[in-house]
Amino acid sequence: MDSVSSIPLSVGQEAMWTAWRTEPETPVHILPIPFQVHGTLDMPRLRAAVHALDAAYPHLRGRIQRTPDGPLLTWTDAPRIPVAERSISLGRDEAVRQAWQRPFDLEAGPLARVHVLHGPDYTVLLLTAHHLVCDDASVPLLTEALRKAYAGQRLQPADHSGPLTEFARRSREVSDTPAGDAHRAHWRRFLGTDLPRVPLPTGGDGRSVMYRADVPPALARRLRDRTRELGVSYFTALYAGYLVALRRRTGLDDLLVSVPFHSRTAPGLRDKVGCFVNMLPIRHRFKAQDSYADVLSRSGSEVKDCLTYGELPLPAVMRELGPTGSAAGERTWQTAFQYTTVGSGAGLDVQRPELVSGDDHCVLNPLDTESSAGFLPTLMVREDSTGTQVLWKDPLGLAGEAEARAMVSEYLDMLSEIAADPGRPIAPVPDAVSAPAGPERAEAGRASAVEPEQLRRMAEVWQQVLKKDEIKPDDSFFTLGGQSLMAGALVTAAGERFGVRIPLRTLFEHSRLGDFTEHVLGLAAPTAPIPDAVATDVPLAMTAFQQRIWLAELIDPSVRNHVPLAWRVEGRLDPGRLRVALGRLVAEHEILRTRFVDDDDALSVRLGQPWVPPLELLDLRNAPDGMMDWLDAALRLPFDLESGQLLRAALGDLGDGRQVLLLCLHHLVIDGESIPVLLAELDRHYTASDRPRPVVQYREFAAYQREQRDSEAWNTDLEYWASALEGAPADTPLPAPKQPEPNGAFRIPLPEGLLDSLGAVQSEHGVSWFMVAATALAVTLHRWTGLDDVTFGSPTANRNEPRFAELLGPCLNTAVLRSRVTADSTVLDALLRMRGEALGALEHQTVQFDDVITRLSPVRRFGHTPYVNVTLNMNLLDAHAAVLGGTRLTPVLDDSLRSENAKFGLTVTMAQRDGDLIGLVAHRGEQLGGEHARELAGELAALLARFPEALSEPVMRLG
Repeated sequence: MDSVSSIPLSVGQEAMWTAWRTEPETPVHILPIPFQVHGTLDMPRLRAAVHALDAAYPHLRGRIQRTPDGPLLTWTDAPRIPVAERSISLGRDEAVRQAWQRPFDLEAGPLARVHVLHGPDYTVLLLTAHHLVCDDASVPLLTEALRKAYAGQRLQPADHSGPLTEFARRSREVSDTPAGDAHRAHWRRFLGTDLPRVPLPTGGDGRSVMYRADVPPALARRLRDRTRELGVSYFTALYAGYLVALRRRTGLDDLLVSVPFHSRTAPGLRDKVGCFVNMLPIRHRFKAQDSYADVLSRSGSEVKDCLTYGELPLPAVMRELGPTGSAAGERTWQTAFQYTTVGSGAGLDVQRPELVSGDDHCVLNPLDTESSAGFLPTLMVREDSTGTQVLWKDPLGLAGEAEARAMVSEYLDMLSEIAADPGRPIAPVPDAVSAPAGPERAEAGRASAVEPEQLRRMAEVWQQVLKKDEIKPDDSFFTLGGQSLMAGALVTAAGERFGVRIPLRTLFEHSRLGDFTEHVLGLAAPTAPIPDAVATDVPLAMTAFQQRIWLAELIDPSVRNHVPLAWRVEGRLDPGRLRVALGRLVAEHEILRTRFVDDDDALSVRLGQPWVPPLELLDLRNAPDGMMDWLDAALRLPFDLESGQLLRAALGDLGDGRQVLLLCLHHLVIDGESIPVLLAELDRHYTASDRPRPVVQYREFAAYQREQRDSEAWNTDLEYWASALEGAPADTPLPAPKQPEPNGAFRIPLPEGLLDSLGAVQSEHGVSWFMVAATALAVTLHRWTGLDDVTFGSPTANRNEPRFAELLGPCLNTAVLRSRVTADSTVLDALLRMRGEALGALEHQTVQFDDVITRLSPVRRFGHTPYVNVTLNMNLLDAHAAVLGGTRLTPVLDDSLRSENAKFGLTVTMAQRDGDLIGLVAHRGEQLGGEHARELAGELAALLARFPEALSEPVMRLG
């Protein structure tokens, strides 16, 4: 029995704790163990069994305690593992996902919990533990212990603290002393310092994806036979198949894949519950002449050598090579391959454990788990009493479901090719392989319904992108060497050739030439003709963003939601052609002829008739300030929202062959992400490409937004925001002047080279420039207001759905960032917390800001927007340089125009101009006087200038 109640952390455990401190709200390093229950579950007996479990394994209810000698895992006075029973209306998988993804508080504990979820047609028993105290090899031990305790058997007491302490001591020894010299030398020699990146696809929508497929028993048997013939392990064949599949998907001959090493070789660890796994980064370089047998032989040898030195914890491996923090994660946490076998113990079928209580019993069927312990997309091969399964796990939803299906299909193809002929070269490979039938294989044998001429035209596009000749209808993009980076180029080129916009997922779901061509031709059918003059006054849906902007102007007419745009023109634009292009643009994009009608206080949105925006011609040869005069007037003149004409345009002649293009639009019809789309579409019409084509209309986005409100993701995200902002102040007090002052705008005095000077901070702590700027603003607000809890807003581009990536129209949402500090919090603490806040905001964008406000119902003040009356805008792109009719457009805008556009009490904007970073402040004069605004901006600039040196300083006592 344990005689102590605390143990030191191993190197790997401390790394998890550090990662949690950086992103406490991110659901990584969490191990879910879900079972579907068949039969009657005795809840009092289950609670008693769980209490027996936490008595036998007390570290499961522990917490991290900071001490002068380093962090400890302690369970002194720890509460029991909680058991919660809930009835829930969600589907089974979503209910399980929501339950296990709730983060643990590592410094409060406990580090395990149990849920019993009763759904409409299911009951799930979910054990969840933090990876810090439990690994995959511990799961059968916990399951068996729970079974025994439920049946009333007494769990034998055992000494856990001794073996766990010794494991932690050994991890420190090999990491920090000469005892690990041989290990460190191996990893330096094997990995080198130029670790490759694996450019995995990023077409997901942020929702967790797990795709499962069974390996046909005949294939598994053939593969085992091949491994015996070649003298390699079965694991080696499975692992090598993933390497080749990954090579096919990325086009790289240098890959880095992590594999788990369950280091239970030390005495006393084999039957212990804990975290003893170490992730090993294995690097594999392909050769042009490689066969499958070559890859098997070489990769097997590489893995064997690495396992020999697998004791060295991953953080120590990366420290030895140079990268730390996010820089290390970009390499070693890109993708992983896991192989697990689940056997049967005496009296226990681990696939269907029975919980027996007297004459009553229930059977537990394990469910697939999505956790990948913090990794990005991961491939797992699992063998158990039901057979062999392949699981593609994408817990952060980075690659998406289409990529999951494609990756698993490709992997099974590779296993089939290894089993069929391991002597075959690994590249361009014939399609005729003995692979299991699937959607792609079924399509391959089907006669193409595409006319030969259309197939020839599409083949030309493929040949150009893939640099291949003689591509046949059954040839697959991926087996021809195509990879995700080429996919975007191919769908763009094919879209231009056939006059249609092709979603990227089309290529992943229909990767063979004939099938792809047929689907593209289907997209090109005129299913969405451009409305003509007859189709007017059509009611449309309004997005939450539009409603918020419209209501803001109705409540406070002094607010102007105008978007001024100006570009210097290198070359000459023809006014006549530009007018025609503007008219065609309005006719094709409904958003530019949308009317916002106030019918007896009932707001409605309607489609107006096509119209041609007047183009003012300005003679600015002797009046260079005339450009700003026009924009200033355009900003001051209200738009008639009911007219459906929310666009103004002018073309100015500066003399000497120089021109300037001026536009002013209402925010109801455009946002910053739309500006490149606007220019690209204007260029298309200017160059006489006037053939009507289907475009994605803004009403489709509005409909999609409405559909999202009925989704499980929407409910999940709303709960996230309700929790994240619980108790947060709805307003950040600003020192208002005694008498209202005019609105103001000015530049922040930022030092030159600021982006470069902060590069080391970004690399070391895994933060973006936005996170740095947000932290600097938060710290300034803390010091300015004296508050330990402040909120501010930041606009986000709600364009994760691929079909809306090039939509013309406002798709903005507003994220609330909350910063909390204590008397001892340092700037680094604030930075790491802000990193978690920013990532959480990006991961929960389904819910609109207005819905969050409705849910929280904060106290409102006139002229103040709750939570976001201070706002941070970021624009790190060098504006929107573009091409129009063969001319080059370079953006230009006078900062003083922003004072008339101040919508919030304080708006801080960071933008990149000509490679340098500039900062802008706009403020509403009745809420923040000019003198105080400049003082605040000065403090912000001073903190950014010395940000690296200030990281260790307390927020409230900065020098």
